[in-house]
Amino acid sequence: MQVHYLALCFIILSLFTPCSLSQSIITQHPPAYVVHPGENLTLACTVTNTADPYMYWYRQRFHGGSMEFICLSAGAGSVEKPELPNFTAERISESQFSLNMERINVTDAGVYYCAWSHTEEQVQGRSVQ
Repeated sequence: MQVHYLALCFIILSLFTPCSLSQSIITQHPPAYVVHPGENLTLACTVTNTADPYMYWYRQRFHGGSMEFICLSAGAGSVEKPELPNFTAERISESQFSLNMERINVTDAGVYYCAWSHTEEQVQGRSVQ
């Protein structure tokens, strides 16, 4: 039982720690939140020290569920509509991406992750068949 408790503490603490890669930092706010059915919640994500990142929202349901893609944004003003009902997303700026959940219900419970990637411009070459 003690091993499970320590693992749970590690997972919870890792959710509160900003992730960084090559001096870029991504943070989510709020880091943890309890919501009652019918309430609304906005999760905010900010990435710093990078230019024009693609940003993503994912969800992992409790009890060992797999990671579920919610939506992505290729830049400010460019947001794919989430396929989940009552969810919307907004790319406020190049560095800020929010996920809005309206009328939350029990099936929305889980851990929500924001991620980013930097995609370089691809040069189109001749195709080979």
